[in-house]
Amino acid sequence: MENQEQPTNIEPQMPVQPVTEPIQASTPPPIESKKSLPKWPLIVVGVILLATLLTGSFVLYKNLNVKPKPASKTVQVITPTATPTPDPTADWKTEETVGMSFTFKYPSDWQISNQTHQGQLYERTLTNPQDKSSFISIALNAHPIDYQKQLLNDEDAVFSSKSVIENSTFQEKNILKATTTDREWDHENSKYIETGHSYSILIPIENNTLEITTNNLENKPLADKILNTIKFTDQTIQATSSPDEVANSFYQSYLTCINKHFQSQSSKSTKEDCPFSSYGALNANLITKLNVPGFADPVLCAQNTPSSISVEPAVINNDNTATEIVHELFSGSSDNSINVALSNQNGNWVIADIICPKP
Repeated sequence: MENQEQPTNIEPQMPVQPVTEPIQASTPPPIESKKSLPKWPLIVVGVILLATLLTGSFVLYKNLNVKPKPASKTVQVITPTATPTPDPTADWKTEETVGMSFTFKYPSDWQISNQTHQGQLYERTLTNPQDKSSFISIALNAHPIDYQKQLLNDEDAVFSSKSVIENSTFQEKNILKATTTDREWDHENSKYIETGHSYSILIPIENNTLEITTNNLENKPLADKILNTIKFTDQTIQATSSPDEVANSFYQSYLTCINKHFQSQSSKSTKEDCPFSSYGALNANLITKLNVPGFADPVLCAQNTPSSISVEPAVINNDNTATEIVHELFSGSSDNSINVALSNQNGNWVIADIICPKP
């Protein structure tokens, strides 16, 4: 048998404690010192940024908040819209004057009638429905405005008129407006007495006169309104009076005036009380002829006044002339016949000559 090795007695060993070395504080490695940059570039950049910010803010503020200068300010003027004035004649009737050169309007409740007289080419009379004695007439007289103006201040032994005349314009025409006081001779008291007042508007049309007249001054505003409704047309004025009407109307009017002259025992002559130019039926050459002094009345061809006058139908010639025979009847004597020649002037028949019979 093998010898077994005897165990050797090993003494127990104490555990060896590791020797702890003292821990030394770790020292960071030294940092290499860097070279410091200059500060002025930063300052410059900051100043530039600040200036840019301030400039932008200023421009923005100016564009948004600053008002433009008064010199460049656009002022918008607002013109108020005019309110149209209602037409006071909108519901009036219109009178179409056939063969004349004008039209006019009149109140729809006024009555209109045709009353053409001697020396007129046209006349319409408007009557107030509330007062039948109050009227307005619209007439086209067959004589110029200067002649009509003379009639506004006419003096004779029987009737007289005095007018206050105002010059005015209407549609580029020179017109007359006259307020007239009418008077009548009072034979017993040998004085004039006032018989009324009238208002007239005279408008020239070619060689004629358009006349608006009222016998009541309260109608003056209405007459002016009618004037403003007149419209002129391009129609040619046509004569409405025949040679018969002209001759008969003239002789009847003249005989009436002569009778009043003798009845009033006027101290004036018949030519002064019954002037030939006042009838609008005689041409200028005949008026000059009749005013030549003579023994007998040049219109009646007699020294006495006839009791009545009649006119035969006229003979109208191709050259715008006509002839009339006027018969006069005297008390206790035979008939006296007068030849009357007429001519058509500008569409109006006028008496051109009066030829008395030979004795």
